[in-house]
Parts: sequence; structure tokens; C-alpha cells
Amino acid sequence: MVTVAITGATLFLKQYLTKKADNLATKQDLADLTRPVEAIKLEFRLQEEHARAMHSRELAAHQVLFEHEFMIYRDLWKQVLEVRTKIDQYSPQALLAAKFGSAISVPGYKDVKSAAEA
Repeated sequence: MVTVAITGATLFLKQYLTKKADNLATKQDLADLTRPVEAIKLEFRLQEEHARAMHSRELAAHQVLFEHEFMIYRDLWKQVLEVRTKIDQYSPQALLAAKFGSAISVPGYKDVKSAAEA
């Protein structure tokens, strides 16, 4: 009876240790497979962060350039409108001056000329 119990315990222990060894081997195999996958994920994540940072810098640079150009065009447009307003005020008088004499003697001519030169 003792022999049967020892044999049973030995078989159970052998199966238990075999299963434990299989589980440990599987765990190590999974670790060996997971490490390269995680390394690749990390590499892609780093590349993505680098690309986002580069894009963010380029976007900021374009935004600064756009704002600068916008201010230049806004100021230029104000000057164009000033010249146009002065020309609109001057045009009827210029037509009369062209018919009857010199445009330089027409009031406002110098304002238009200086605005156009600016």
C-alpha cells in the first residue's frame, strides 16, 4: 500500500514538474517573442513622436511666416486704399485740368503723387 502511494506521489510529482517546466518554457518563449515586438513598437512610437515634433515646428514656422506676410499685405492694402481714395478725389479735377491746363496746379495733386510714391 505504501508502495502504491509512493508510486502515485512520484507520478503526480513527475507530471506536476513536467507541467511546470512546460509552463516556464512557454513563458520564456513568449518573452523571447514579445521583446522584439515591443522594441519595434517603441521604435515606431519614437519615430511618430519625432515626426509630430518636426511637423509642429514646421507648422509654427509657417504660421509665423503667414502672420508676417499678412501684416505686410494688410499695411500695403491700407496704402493702396489711401492712394485710391486720393485718386478718386483727384480724378474729376484731373479731367478738368487735362482739358484746361496743368495737372500740377490742381489741388490735391501733390497728395496723390506722394501717396502713390509711398
